[in-house]
Amino acid sequence: MQKLKDLGPDLPSPHMKSLKGEANLFELRPKQGACEARPIYARFGGRFVILAVAAKKKDFDRAVAAASDRLKRRG
Repeated sequence: MQKLKDLGPDLPSPHMKSLKGEANLFELRPKQGACEARPIYARFGGRFVILAVAAKKKDFDRAVAAASDRLKRRG
């Protein structure tokens, strides 16, 4: 998260990745993708908001769906 804080939208892959089919949602990829936990986040103006966290790979789709719902409610 410190890299996201320091570099913002300039954070390169493999540290972050946009989510296909999910406009405005991104995943943080800690340890260049070597960490199983994946925070799902969106940008609101100059701020980044973590909307969900997939603790394990099997939870990823569920976390993306939760993040997408939260993003829609936030407007």
